[in-house]
Amino acid sequence: MSIITRINYPLFTDDLRLFQEKQIHLVCHADTIAASLCFEYLFECGYGLEKSNLFVNQVNTKKEVGCLYPEFNFSLIPSVDFSSFGEADWLNYESYLFDVIVNANERLFKSDLILFVFENSNIPDFVLFENVINGFISKHNQHIKHLQKIQTNHN
Repeated sequence: MSIITRINYPLFTDDLRLFQEKQIHLVCHADTIAASLCFEYLFECGYGLEKSNLFVNQVNTKKEVGCLYPEFNFSLIPSVDFSSFGEADWLNYESYLFDVIVNANERLFKSDLILFVFENSNIPDFVLFENVINGFISKHNQHIKHLQKIQTNHN
């Protein structure tokens, strides 16, 4: 059984309130476009443009997940080009999922809902992406106690 549901909107007021109250774990790709939702959420966290750029660039340069713990339940995954993804790339992406779901969510945030916000993503086969997440959840189920649901806004 899949714990993934698709939503067709960016973060609205209720979700933003839940995010501010640390009731959801928000995950974005480290998008370098200043007008992106990634930056909008960083601004919502009180990050200005310079600090947001620094955080996004650090995540992308190190190719590691970045979290704003303990201030916010917010994680950035390095920006990737899904259009040229092969099997090895998906295996590497699973390491990002491990950092987001197990290391950040289960050990730190303890949220029952993770919201993956995909904007400017070029995921060619979203069903494949969902299968990767579902396979990850099945494979690492013994580490997952808090997470009950994953939502994505991919259209």
